[in-house]
Amino acid sequence: EKNKPKFKIEMQNITNRISLSSLGDGINRFMAIICAIWASEDGYLFIDEVENGIQYTNHSKLWKIIFEVSKEANCQVFATTHSKECIESYARVSKKLEEKDISFISLYKDKKLTKIVKQLRKSVKSHGKQADYIEKINHKYLQF
Repeated sequence: EKNKPKFKIEMQNITNRISLSSLGDGINRFMAIICAIWASEDGYLFIDEVENGIQYTNHSKLWKIIFEVSKEANCQVFATTHSKECIESYARVSKKLEEKDISFISLYKDKKLTKIVKQLRKSVKSHGKQADYIEKINHKYLQF
């Protein structure tokens, strides 16, 4: 491991640089997402289970970073989650930043399990309240 590259960062109020690997999985996940966005500059990035490895209390920080870095890198991010807390954080941060270029799409099966329904929402209210409903589309190609 002597020749293995190490990533060190500077932190406020600490004189020596610290190895990123010593800071825990959450910080490493943040850095991985930031690097992935910049690696996808002027393109697209797909992140499955975006909240994995990040404590729910940091979801708002995660979305703020994703919104700001992706805008700066001109990268369109597609992120998936099953986490209600992550979706609510997304809603709070997008509203606070007054982002207009983002959308929230939810896919679910109808009660009869005969088709998949897509909802496109341009704005989302947090705390589990009903989102502003703009469009509900039943695509023929999604029916089974």
